[in-house]
Amino acid sequence: MKNQIDMLIELQEMDSTENSSNAKKSNNGKNTDQKLRDKLKSAVTPHVFTLYEKLYRAREGQALAKIEDGVCGGCHVVLPTKELPFVAEAKNIVQCWNCQRILYTL
Repeated sequence: MKNQIDMLIELQEMDSTENSSNAKKSNNGKNTDQKLRDKLKSAVTPHVFTLYEKLYRAREGQALAKIEDGVCGGCHVVLPTKELPFVAEAKNIVQCWNCQRILYTL
């Protein structure tokens, strides 16, 4: 699952950069970006990608949240200590109980 989280982080960074950038791209640049996005999309399960897209839209471009000092980086709520090891192991997708963002650690 860690690999899927890494792909989602990269996808979120790419989507955020694309949405915030007003710079014009050549058609070749768009094709390259779409190919990379398709590659990232294919690296995660359909269920996880659907969840990512839903959260990305609902949470204004922040579908994932990094945990720092036991706190969700999205909504800043203190997370239950018993959940932190599950996020670190990254065997399954773990969502914040408050904002529902997908949690990760580096």
